[in-house]
Amino acid sequence: MTEGRILERFLDGRRAAARIACPRTLIPAPGQYLLAHDPASRDPLAVPVFSGGSAREGFLAASPLPPGWNPGLALSLRGPLGRGFVLPVSARRVALAALDASPAYLLGLIPLAYAQGAALSLVCDDPPDGLPAE
Repeated sequence: MTEGRILERFLDGRRAAARIACPRTLIPAPGQYLLAHDPASRDPLAVPVFSGGSAREGFLAASPLPPGWNPGLALSLRGPLGRGFVLPVSARRVALAALDASPAYLLGLIPLAYAQGAALSLVCDDPPDGLPAE
């Protein structure tokens, strides 16, 4: 398994929960995930970690994450797993819906939609701060 490290932890549950450093080959695309495990923990199960966007040296992990995962923690990572989401090249209008769930799982699709010139609507119960109002 490859090692990653938590660089930063956020308390905002509507956006990314942490910034995780890892090799570029492990960064999950929107809709993909990694299985992450704290080797020092007594918990035998790995935690699925979804991308909430890109970041320098790794990616932003969408919430929720285990409460004991703090900056500096080394993680064993496996993945990326899953097929991920692919926007059709012809898509000019994109609607993202996160009902009864955090919109953080969908935030990685926003730059992809804007890069191909698509209009974007995000439908969710509690929108994250700082999204462009275009």
